[in-house]
Amino acid sequence: MKKFLAFTLAEVLVTLGIIGVVSALTVPTLMKNHQRKVFVTQLRKVYSQLSQAAEQAMTDNNAVSLGESEYASNPMGFIQNYFKTVKHCTASGDGCVPTSYKTLNGGTSSSSTYDTNCYVIADGAAICYHGGGWSGSDELTSAEYLIDVNSMAGPNVVGRDLFGVSLYNDGKVGGSYNYPSNFDKDTRLDTCKDGGDGYGIGCIDYLLNNGWEMDY
Repeated sequence: MKKFLAFTLAEVLVTLGIIGVVSALTVPTLMKNHQRKVFVTQLRKVYSQLSQAAEQAMTDNNAVSLGESEYASNPMGFIQNYFKTVKHCTASGDGCVPTSYKTLNGGTSSSSTYDTNCYVIADGAAICYHGGGWSGSDELTSAEYLIDVNSMAGPNVVGRDLFGVSLYNDGKVGGSYNYPSNFDKDTRLDTCKDGGDGYGIGCIDYLLNNGWEMDY
């Protein structure tokens, strides 16, 4: 007689149960890490596009700064001309960005003060003008933009898919509101988690000083 070795039904069920428990513990973390990487990848893409567009605008205008170009007083015209746009929103609720965002600390942050002039670009991100502009050759002047990396799609959380950035007169893209270099990383993160005054202040500052790692 030949002996056939096999698992019993009980052993199979126990193994499947263990696999189920391990999956339940690890899959949510893996999904969260994947989502963070997706958000950062989308943000870096728009960040790079913004920098390249600024350099091209200065080249096209034979200018050494954005303040010496035709866009000195037209930051949204700059977006329109150097990005492939698919939608323009001029009023709250037009559908470029949501009317409110959650904060990382569980609060809510209204977007009603800035979503009156936004473009959705071809890759699905929304760029909204928040204020400021460029003046002559003064390198410290900047236009403030808000980037929602996936427009109306969720999770609509400041620091996840919404970030404020400054486009400086020399074409460099930096953190929002001209925060100085001694604005330490922990302070940036705390500000970001609180919603960054509603505009993601501190969020991109933190990422830029943390190797683009969204470890929060």
